[in-house]
Amino acid sequence: MAWGAGFRYLIARQYGLRTGIDVAFSEHEQAVYCNVGSGL
Repeated sequence: MAWGAGFRYLIARQYGLRTGIDVAFSEHEQAVYCNVGSGL
């Protein structure tokens, strides 16, 4: 079983630039993803 959550923030409305962070957990692993870009 695994679960996760994410957060997104629009940092430049004129350019459609967003940043975000995702975290995920399972019984054996954890992961953190940081994103910056316009395609989020």
